[in-house]
Amino acid sequence: MIASTRTNALHNGEHSAGDAQRRASDVESDLMRAWALRTSIPAQSNAIVTSIENECANDPRVLAKAMLVRAAVEALFFREESATQLLARIGDSLTDAEPVWIARRQSLEARAARQRRDYDVATTMAQAVLALARAIDDSELIAGSIVQIVLNSIALGDHSAVPAFIEEARVAAARSGYTNLVSSIFLTEAAHHRALRDWQAAIACDLNAVEYCESVGDTLALGRALNNAATDYAHSGDLARAIDYGDRARVAFEASGDTVILVMQLNNLGSLCLQVGDYKTALDYILKCQEISERIGEVKSLASCASSLGTIWTRLREYVAASKHHEESLRLFESIGDRAGIASEYLRLGEVKETCGDYRGSLAMLANAQKIFEELSDDHGLATTLLCRAYALDSLGRYDEALATLVEPAAIYERHGEPHGIASAKRALGTVLVDAGQVDNGIVQIEQAREIAHAHGFTSLLILIEVELARAYECAGRFEEALNTLRSHYALKETTTSEQARRQFDLRETELARKDAEMERLKHVELAEALRQIEQAHRELKDAQTQLVHSEKMASLGQLTAGIAHEINNPVNFIRNSTSPLRRDLDEVRSIVSRAIEDEPEEFRERVTKRMAELDLDVVRAEIDALLRGIEDGASRTAEIVQGLRTFSRLDEDDMKPTDLIEGIESTLRLLGSRLGERITIVRAFDPIPLVDCRPGQINQVVMNLLSNAIDAIELDGEIRISTTCVNGEVSVVIADNGRGINPEHRDRLFEPFFTTKPAGKGTGLGLSISHSIVEAHRGRLDVESSPGAGSAFALVIPVGAL
Repeated sequence: MIASTRTNALHNGEHSAGDAQRRASDVESDLMRAWALRTSIPAQSNAIVTSIENECANDPRVLAKAMLVRAAVEALFFREESATQLLARIGDSLTDAEPVWIARRQSLEARAARQRRDYDVATTMAQAVLALARAIDDSELIAGSIVQIVLNSIALGDHSAVPAFIEEARVAAARSGYTNLVSSIFLTEAAHHRALRDWQAAIACDLNAVEYCESVGDTLALGRALNNAATDYAHSGDLARAIDYGDRARVAFEASGDTVILVMQLNNLGSLCLQVGDYKTALDYILKCQEISERIGEVKSLASCASSLGTIWTRLREYVAASKHHEESLRLFESIGDRAGIASEYLRLGEVKETCGDYRGSLAMLANAQKIFEELSDDHGLATTLLCRAYALDSLGRYDEALATLVEPAAIYERHGEPHGIASAKRALGTVLVDAGQVDNGIVQIEQAREIAHAHGFTSLLILIEVELARAYECAGRFEEALNTLRSHYALKETTTSEQARRQFDLRETELARKDAEMERLKHVELAEALRQIEQAHRELKDAQTQLVHSEKMASLGQLTAGIAHEINNPVNFIRNSTSPLRRDLDEVRSIVSRAIEDEPEEFRERVTKRMAELDLDVVRAEIDALLRGIEDGASRTAEIVQGLRTFSRLDEDDMKPTDLIEGIESTLRLLGSRLGERITIVRAFDPIPLVDCRPGQINQVVMNLLSNAIDAIELDGEIRISTTCVNGEVSVVIADNGRGINPEHRDRLFEPFFTTKPAGKGTGLGLSISHSIVEAHRGRLDVESSPGAGSAFALVIPVGAL
């Protein structure tokens, strides 16, 4: 507020239109800088936007551009609902803005359409942005719109034009100078190869992005590139490298200082560790993610953490605990309207119920999940849901329905080239075929599932597959193969179980340590809160005592000044009322004398004229006139002082009343006239302001304190600028001087009682403290902006209707 009010003071008719144009240019430059930083340092981008919003609160077009930058940052972190709301708030404010801002808005709207999986609409919008970007030759927009077109084409299964588009985007990104765009091109190319199930080519593109980001030192973009590499390694079945690259991404995100994207990565790492059965490491990542998410209020991450905890307990066969965590996750996802998250938790609860033998309850949950996944066109979620549904139907003896259900997930996993999914689908198909009496066909499917799981190191899945395969061999009468398969199963399970037992023990220890730490933390928090309350009460008592003494002093001073004003006013009025009649009487005497002389003989008139010349009567007359004017001026000046005393004598008034603050400022200036002298110039920059509901005497005291401090701060000649503005129902009075300024180490203590930087005997240290209390009592604030050698500006801000 202080920056904006000071700017208003400087621009109230004191500077030319050119200054306003230069300021507008500065704002546009700040907006462009915020836009440039949105992907590399989003926190700094938001800080710049906040400053612009505060300074330009009444400029709809500037605010619209600021909201657009915020929407871009929100989209960066996949907070789609927030980004969409910001775009909606912009409305038509950018209709006649510069083409580059119009294109940026259209680009964000195209991205939102892609996130909704409305790929045809998203492509049309991105193509319009590309055409506009080419017309204005904006390399960043050219590259960004091409990336969107390519991603939409990949989603629609059209890869024909992708290579040519990527080359054009690569050239535009290099021209733009945005490092994150160059890395985005590599990652977009990786997405192209990923869709074609060419994992090695995708990983090569990811590693190119990693190398580039390391060379330019862009930690945030590096984290994204490493995370992409982790994802592609996981798809390829190399979970060890996936975890390694995922952890490197975590380190990069921590270095960038961006907590929002860090919690997303911690959750991803927890999921990867779950896939390899490393529950302790998974729990460490998830608990850290949960801690940060609670601190920053990231509900979606908290929901994901609860889901991951449920998965851990499911793997450890603690189904009650698992259900509890998944129900909590479902509640959190529902609170933010995250449909994908809601569907996932219905799926997890369906899996838990199916494992516990509640097949009908499982089918009910899975039906909810299937409906949402179909509406979202989420192939992976749908495939997993249908697999679980097939097992529930199989357990109920509904084999034909189970076999029909398995057709779609098998096709989805084949289409996406996911080995874990393919193995899971074949295992499920084999199990149902065996139960349905088609044992030989079932064995073929389960053996294929075992080969895939063994080749990719899917240990947990392999244990389940070998149980099913041994049972199938037994049903087929192949007892020796069944026995060998069971031996292999138990050997693998024994190794895994001992490791699992160790992990479960570690898990219990970790949770116990976390609970102990939480109890200790809460104990310290309670003690700290009690101490804080005691200190607060002490401060309030001390402030109340200071304020009481001050109030009594001000009440006495108010009565005294009112009495003095009354006593002085009577003789002053007598003097003022007497000067005019005296002037008339003197003029009349002169007129009578002149007429009398004219009636006398000429000889007499000549003697009188000669005598008057000898006595310098004309000079005497001039002196009398000057003396009368002096008496009139003195009486007027005394009357002004009396009026100032009367205004100031309202210090003892307790009632709120509509008050003219500018009148109070003028009366205070009159009282300080002798201290101002000729060495200090007062510059008034008063915007019209409404009457303010306040205690006028108290506000006058605040103005007196601020002006007195400004006078003391100016050692030689100087200037005090006083400005008034009214914005959004708040009146602001800014008193700025060009004195010595305030040292940074003193800034935080300015409003402490008895703190002063003035020499001994020149200040009590109560002026600003009392002023601060008065302003707070009016539900206002007292802001300060100062630097050594550059002067200080204090802003008194109170609402028009204070209470």
